[in-house]
Amino acid sequence: MLQLGPFAVPWALLILLAALQFGSWLAHKLAAVHQLELKQHVYWLCTAGLVAARLGFVLQYPQAYANDLLSVLDIRDGGWSASTGFATATLYTLSFWLRAQYRVGQALMLGVATTALIWWAGLAIVQQFSAPPSALPAWSTLNLQGDHVSFAALQGKPVVVNLWASWCPPCVREMPVLVQAQQAYPDVQFIWLNQQEAAATVARFASLHGIPAVQTWLDAQGFMPQHTGQNGLPTTLFYDAAGQLQAVRNGELSAASLQHYLQQIPR
Repeated sequence: MLQLGPFAVPWALLILLAALQFGSWLAHKLAAVHQLELKQHVYWLCTAGLVAARLGFVLQYPQAYANDLLSVLDIRDGGWSASTGFATATLYTLSFWLRAQYRVGQALMLGVATTALIWWAGLAIVQQFSAPPSALPAWSTLNLQGDHVSFAALQGKPVVVNLWASWCPPCVREMPVLVQAQQAYPDVQFIWLNQQEAAATVARFASLHGIPAVQTWLDAQGFMPQHTGQNGLPTTLFYDAAGQLQAVRNGELSAASLQHYLQQIPR
C-alpha cells in the first residue's frame, strides 16, 4: 500500500493504471504510423477486459453473490480475475485479424502485451521489496475480557487477523462477513485486532456487531501495522496453521473475496 496522508492506495491499482496508460500510449503511437484512429477500440477493449475480470471472479463464487445480485457491482471487495481480463482483451484484439483489420489488431495487441508485461513485472517488484514479515510475531496484548493473549497460542490452526477501527466505514461494512465466516469456517481462528481505540469504544462496537470479546484484541500502540508495514484500514492477514503468512487483503472484504483468500491457506 502507498500511504498518502490518511489514505492508503493499493500498489496493484497504481501499477494497473500506469500499465494501461503506457500500453494505450504505445498502441496509439503505432496506429498513428499507419494513420489509424484507435480511441474507440481502446475504450471497448478496456471495458471488455474490466467487465470480464469482474465476472471471472464472480463466477468462481456464485453462492456468495446469489443472495444479493447488486453486490456484483460493488467492486470495493477487490474481486477481480486478472487472467480472465487479459485473456478477454487478447481475444478482442485477435478479432481484428479475423476481420482482416491487421494494422488495428497489431496496434491493440502491442498495447495489451505491454500492459500485461508492466502489470506482472510491477507486481513482482512490489512483492519482492515490500513483502511483510512472513510469520506471526511473538507479541502479546489484552482482549476485551482483560485476558493476556498472544499469537504464540494460536499455533495449530489457520489464523485470520483483521485490523480495524470503529470509525472506518469499510471496517464497519465488512464486520457481518467476518462474524458469519467464523461460524462457516470452524477450522479457522479469527482475531479482530482493534487499532488504537479505547477499550470502552471497542466493547460497544463489538457488542453491537456480535464480535466475540475473547477474539477481540486491543492494539493500543498500533504494533501490528508497524510490524507488517500495512497501514491502511481495514487490512486482513491470512496465516496458515504454522503461523506463516499466506495472503494479505488491503481493503474491504466480501463473502466472496474472503472465501478467495481463505482458499490460499493450506489446510
